[in-house]
Amino acid sequence: MTTFDDLLSIVTDPMISPDGWGDYYLEVAIELAQKLSQSGEIQECLQHLPLLDQEAQIRLIQVITNFPSSQLFEPLLGLLVEADGELAEVLIDGLRTWSLNQEQKQQLLLISKKFRGQSKLLDMVINELNITIR
Repeated sequence: MTTFDDLLSIVTDPMISPDGWGDYYLEVAIELAQKLSQSGEIQECLQHLPLLDQEAQIRLIQVITNFPSSQLFEPLLGLLVEADGELAEVLIDGLRTWSLNQEQKQQLLLISKKFRGQSKLLDMVINELNITIR
Protein backbone atom coordinates (compact mmCIF):
# COMPACT_ATOMS: atom_id res chain seq x y z
CA MET A 1 0.00 0.00 0.00
CA THR A 2 1.09 3.54 -0.66
CA THR A 3 1.10 6.37 1.85
CA PHE A 4 -1.99 7.75 0.14
CA ASP A 5 -3.78 4.39 0.45
CA ASP A 6 -2.82 4.22 4.13
CA LEU A 7 -4.24 7.70 4.69
CA LEU A 8 -7.50 6.88 2.91
CA SER A 9 -7.76 3.66 4.86
CA ILE A 10 -7.62 5.53 8.15
CA VAL A 11 -10.04 8.33 7.24
CA THR A 12 -12.59 5.89 5.81
CA ASP A 13 -12.43 3.29 8.56
CA PRO A 14 -15.93 3.12 10.10
CA MET A 15 -14.56 1.24 13.10
CA ILE A 16 -12.66 4.32 14.32
CA SER A 17 -14.87 6.13 16.80
CA PRO A 18 -14.91 9.94 17.03
CA ASP A 19 -12.95 9.66 20.30
CA GLY A 20 -10.43 7.32 18.74
CA TRP A 21 -10.07 9.64 15.79
CA GLY A 22 -9.37 12.66 17.98
CA ASP A 23 -7.22 10.83 20.51
CA TYR A 24 -4.94 8.89 18.19
CA TYR A 25 -5.79 8.44 14.53
CA LEU A 26 -5.86 12.12 13.59
CA GLU A 27 -2.18 12.37 14.52
CA VAL A 28 -1.38 9.22 12.55
CA ALA A 29 -3.25 10.61 9.54
CA ILE A 30 -1.41 13.93 9.85
CA GLU A 31 1.93 12.09 9.87
CA LEU A 32 0.95 10.26 6.68
CA ALA A 33 -0.24 13.49 5.09
CA GLN A 34 3.08 15.12 6.03
CA LYS A 35 4.80 12.59 3.77
CA LEU A 36 2.35 13.39 0.98
CA SER A 37 2.88 17.10 1.50
CA GLN A 38 6.65 16.74 1.33
CA SER A 39 6.38 14.85 -1.96
CA GLY A 40 3.85 17.32 -3.39
CA GLU A 41 1.03 14.78 -3.43
CA ILE A 42 -1.31 16.30 -0.83
CA GLN A 43 -3.49 17.83 -3.56
CA GLU A 44 -4.40 14.34 -4.78
CA CYS A 45 -6.43 13.94 -1.61
CA LEU A 46 -8.90 16.53 -2.85
CA GLN A 47 -9.57 14.51 -6.00
CA HIS A 48 -10.84 11.63 -3.88
CA LEU A 49 -12.99 13.77 -1.59
CA PRO A 50 -16.23 13.43 -3.61
CA LEU A 51 -15.93 9.64 -3.43
CA LEU A 52 -15.96 9.63 0.38
CA ASP A 53 -18.88 9.66 2.78
CA GLN A 54 -19.42 12.76 4.89
CA GLU A 55 -17.55 11.50 7.95
CA ALA A 56 -14.51 10.54 5.86
CA GLN A 57 -14.64 13.92 4.09
CA ILE A 58 -14.61 15.70 7.44
CA ARG A 59 -11.69 13.63 8.65
CA LEU A 60 -9.71 14.20 5.45
CA ILE A 61 -10.32 17.97 5.60
CA GLN A 62 -9.17 17.99 9.24
CA VAL A 63 -5.94 16.44 8.03
CA ILE A 64 -5.46 18.54 4.89
CA THR A 65 -5.99 21.86 6.64
CA ASN A 66 -2.89 21.13 8.73
CA PHE A 67 -0.82 21.85 5.60
CA PRO A 68 -1.34 25.45 4.50
CA SER A 69 -0.77 25.77 0.79
CA SER A 70 -1.58 28.43 -1.75
CA GLN A 71 -2.41 25.59 -4.16
CA LEU A 72 -4.98 24.17 -1.76
CA PHE A 73 -6.65 27.42 -0.71
CA GLU A 74 -8.84 27.97 -3.79
CA PRO A 75 -10.05 24.35 -4.03
CA LEU A 76 -10.86 24.30 -0.32
CA LEU A 77 -12.64 27.64 -0.55
CA GLY A 78 -14.65 26.27 -3.48
CA LEU A 79 -15.53 23.25 -1.37
CA LEU A 80 -16.67 25.57 1.42
CA VAL A 81 -19.12 27.27 -0.96
CA GLU A 82 -20.86 23.91 -1.42
CA ALA A 83 -20.38 22.60 2.14
CA ASP A 84 -22.81 22.50 5.01
CA GLY A 85 -22.89 21.52 8.66
CA GLU A 86 -19.82 19.98 10.22
CA LEU A 87 -17.85 19.99 6.96
CA ALA A 88 -18.26 23.77 6.77
CA GLU A 89 -17.14 24.09 10.40
CA VAL A 90 -14.00 22.05 9.78
CA LEU A 91 -13.15 23.99 6.62
CA ILE A 92 -13.65 27.41 8.22
CA ASP A 93 -11.80 26.45 11.39
CA GLY A 94 -8.91 24.96 9.43
CA LEU A 95 -8.56 27.73 6.86
CA ARG A 96 -8.73 30.53 9.41
CA THR A 97 -5.48 29.29 10.97
CA TRP A 98 -3.57 29.61 7.71
CA SER A 99 -1.38 32.64 6.98
CA LEU A 100 -3.75 34.21 4.49
CA ASN A 101 -3.33 37.51 2.72
CA GLN A 102 -5.99 40.16 3.21
CA GLU A 103 -7.91 39.22 0.06
CA GLN A 104 -7.99 35.54 1.02
CA LYS A 105 -9.20 36.41 4.52
CA GLN A 106 -11.97 38.52 3.04
CA GLN A 107 -13.00 35.73 0.68
CA LEU A 108 -13.09 33.28 3.57
CA LEU A 109 -15.12 35.66 5.72
CA LEU A 110 -17.59 36.43 2.94
CA ILE A 111 -18.32 32.76 2.34
CA SER A 112 -18.28 31.95 6.06
CA LYS A 113 -20.95 34.51 6.86
CA LYS A 114 -23.58 32.37 5.15
CA PHE A 115 -23.11 29.84 7.96
CA ARG A 116 -23.95 32.24 10.80
CA GLY A 117 -26.58 30.91 13.15
CA GLN A 118 -25.89 27.23 12.47
CA SER A 119 -23.98 26.68 15.71
CA LYS A 120 -22.57 28.71 18.57
CA LEU A 121 -19.09 27.37 17.92
CA LEU A 122 -19.22 28.30 14.26
CA ASP A 123 -20.51 31.77 15.13
CA MET A 124 -17.56 32.25 17.50
CA VAL A 125 -15.11 31.17 14.79
CA ILE A 126 -16.71 33.50 12.23
CA ASN A 127 -16.67 36.39 14.73
CA GLU A 128 -12.98 35.76 15.47
CA LEU A 129 -12.24 35.68 11.75
CA ASN A 130 -14.11 38.96 11.32
CA ILE A 131 -12.05 40.57 14.10
CA THR A 132 -8.73 39.42 12.60
CA ILE A 133 -9.56 41.02 9.25
CA ARG A 134 -10.11 44.49 10.64
